[in-house]
Amino acid sequence: MEGAIVGRCTHQGTTISIPIFYHTTFSEVYNEILEPQQRTITFISDRHKGLIPAVTNTFPDSPHAYCLHHIKLNILEKYPASLGSVFRNKIVQKFSECAYAATPEMYELKMAALVKEGGNIMRKFLKDLPKENFCNAFFKGKSSENFSFHC
Repeated sequence: MEGAIVGRCTHQGTTISIPIFYHTTFSEVYNEILEPQQRTITFISDRHKGLIPAVTNTFPDSPHAYCLHHIKLNILEKYPASLGSVFRNKIVQKFSECAYAATPEMYELKMAALVKEGGNIMRKFLKDLPKENFCNAFFKGKSSENFSFHC
């Protein structure tokens, strides 16, 4: 088998991944199952260079979230280890607060604190990171209180 569709479920704080079914290609799954049911597909990815245009061009109406775990790792890579783990982890925590903001107003408040603390490195990092793809307050896809942007 070449591929699997994996569902993620969160119950009482525990997330599990469950293989739902196997198919040879994603297009087979889409054409045979998802399209006839008129289902919206939400993509969560690590922002790999080829994935962003592929998802946007192939599924223009599907929401595309960016994986917070991968964004946090990217943030850590931007700040040199010489700044210390306390500072670097503080920046990641402030970013998480932005991502989990429930309202645009809370996002703006948290983002101002992040940019102030993170300086030019963070400003440059955020330049190509649309808030609609990582922040609860702006994400256009369906979500719930247990939804998280993790792939």
